[in-house]
Amino acid sequence: GLQRIHSDPDIFVVHDFLSSQACQDIIDQATAQDDLAQSPVAYGGWTDDVKDAIELVAKGPAAWLALLSAWYQATHGISDGSDGASTASQ
Repeated sequence: GLQRIHSDPDIFVVHDFLSSQACQDIIDQATAQDDLAQSPVAYGGWTDDVKDAIELVAKGPAAWLALLSAWYQATHGISDGSDGASTASQ
């Protein structure tokens, strides 16, 4: 049967999807190849980070440019002039 174990995101367990023998066969074939490695995925599922990224993408190029500009200024030590210092050449 189908069992819902979480909502938002929806996560379901499908009981008896594969027989015990089929599961063991998959495990045996994978371990016989001797190339099992940890997945590079840090975390999965719906998180606030994903939600924030999707919202940013939806805002379009103006938001992307503002974010890129702020990042560039922060990483290169560039002042925007809001601290009272003049950034214009005299």
